[in-house]
Amino acid sequence: KIFTMGTCCCAAATASRGTSQDQINDANISKHMKSEHEIHAHHIILLGAGDSGKTTLLKQMRKIYGATDKMPGAEQQMIREAVIGYMRVLCTQSVDLNVAIDEKNEEHRNFFINELSPSYAEDFNVETVARMKALWSDHGIQETYERRREYQLADNVDYFFDGRLDDIASKNYEVSFDDFVRVRVRTTGFVSEKFHKTVKEEIHEFVFTDVGGQRSERSKWMNMVHEDIDVVLYVVAISEYDLVCFEDGTTKRLDEALNLFQKVMEHGFCTGKTVTLFFNKFDLFEEKLKDPNAQTIDKFYDDFPADKDPRNVDDVVEYIYDRFLAVYTNVLPENTNAPHCHRTTAVQTEQIDILMTDIEGDLVRGRLLTVGF
Repeated sequence: KIFTMGTCCCAAATASRGTSQDQINDANISKHMKSEHEIHAHHIILLGAGDSGKTTLLKQMRKIYGATDKMPGAEQQMIREAVIGYMRVLCTQSVDLNVAIDEKNEEHRNFFINELSPSYAEDFNVETVARMKALWSDHGIQETYERRREYQLADNVDYFFDGRLDDIASKNYEVSFDDFVRVRVRTTGFVSEKFHKTVKEEIHEFVFTDVGGQRSERSKWMNMVHEDIDVVLYVVAISEYDLVCFEDGTTKRLDEALNLFQKVMEHGFCTGKTVTLFFNKFDLFEEKLKDPNAQTIDKFYDDFPADKDPRNVDDVVEYIYDRFLAVYTNVLPENTNAPHCHRTTAVQTEQIDILMTDIEGDLVRGRLLTVGF
């Protein structure tokens, strides 16, 4: 509609240029045509504590917008180093936890603890894969893995050890998106990526900014300019209510997420913005509540309601959401718009695509309403 009107006006102006009124009309038309091709930017920031899944969401946006057709070669080395690092953690922790392993695997365990090259990727070969397979099958390493809440270990370790080792060791290995999205990479500082979409002949640019959630990284972005931010996506690893932060080994990760939420609100990130909570790693959360050996949230938080079931998904979600809502209303008591909340599993592309499409759609509709659509 707009493009047709602009074309007609431009043709009329070309035919009658010369008078002062024509020049005024021509200037107005040029301004109108420029506005038609203007890129409308929408800024979305991903906030949250370390290891909550923010970077995984950004990886998904790259795939959704077709930016991951070919993984860069550097990702191969990163994944190989990460997988060997996972086994090293398991071996080291099996010693620290006094977990016995089969005698035949002692030499393998010693290799990962004491004999790795400075660059782990150099050791990723057929022999090392055989070592990892033997250890992963060992009852002691499996016990150590089951006790992972007692130390720091990345998610998705089982994904790599259960079926990806041979492919990753291959000389012809090409990083799959499933590998890429599941490997843990810490964000330092902050990084922004832009994606474009055309709606009703208008170009919309969605700028996603991912920030480092670890304590050592927060000073790099906490005071950044945030007036242009339209949406705050605050990501919480809801499955980690029973884990502690790697920074000090004592602070509960849920407390860390709540404390950081309060700090970003006090710094103005959420003032006048649409705030959405992503309760992420929801698949792991549901698995944990079903596991009879896993501790429930009431063991860590005395104020969990006595009339609620700590193994009921909805009851626990409601409790955690109320904790964040209390922080939100305490900092912004006059704001009547409560944060939205979504249950997310960031490694599931289809789910994230639907959620992000809804969020982007809201931003586009807001823009269209301002111009009379």
